[in-house]
Amino acid sequence: MKGMIKAAVALAAVGVIAASDAQAQMNLMVGGGLSMPSGSFGSLEDGGYGAANGFNALAGVQLGVPMMPLKLRVDGSYNRFSMQEETGTEANYQVLGATANAVFALPTPGMVQPYLLAGVGVYNAKLSGDDVLAAEEVSETKLGINGGVGVNLSLGGLSLFGEARMHNVFMGEVTQDDVAFEVDDIRMIPVTVGLRIGG
Repeated sequence: MKGMIKAAVALAAVGVIAASDAQAQMNLMVGGGLSMPSGSFGSLEDGGYGAANGFNALAGVQLGVPMMPLKLRVDGSYNRFSMQEETGTEANYQVLGATANAVFALPTPGMVQPYLLAGVGVYNAKLSGDDVLAAEEVSETKLGINGGVGVNLSLGGLSLFGEARMHNVFMGEVTQDDVAFEVDDIRMIPVTVGLRIGG
C-alpha cells in the first residue's frame, strides 16, 4: 500500500512538472448517480454487510495538458447505502472518499472520448441509523484503491461525462465498544453522470 501511495505522489509530481512546461488545462467536475454494493458488502451471508443499492455524489478537479492523453484527477465522493429490507434494520452505511487518480484518454476522433482511470485514496466508512445505538456506531478511516472506465462528450467549454468505478476499501481491523475484530473489505460500484466545466 505504501508503494501505491508513493507511486501516486510521483505521478502527481510528473503532472506538475509537465504543466509547468506547457499550458495546463483545469476542469471542474460535479456529478452523481447510482451506487451498487459488491461482494460481501451487499451480501446477507455470514460476514456480509447487507447493504442495498444507494446513491453517490462527486466533485473533483482534473488537470492535464492539451494533446496529452494522461491527466491527473483529484476528487471527493459521498456514497450512501441503506440496509436491505431482509435485515429489518433501519440503518445506513456512508462512505466518504478522497482519491488521487491517473486518467488515460483513449485516442478517438470526434466529440466522444472514452477514458480509463485508476488511483488510490482515503475513505471513511460509517454505520449509523435509527436502529443503531450511539455506542454501536462504527466510523473507520481506511486506505483504498479504485479503477474504472468512462466516456466524455465534449460540448465546447462544457462536457458531459459518465463513468463506472470499482472502489475497494481495505477495512481490515475495526473497533467497536473497545473490541477489535477483522471485517471484509468494502467494495462498491458507483455509476456517475455529470458535468465537466473547462473542456
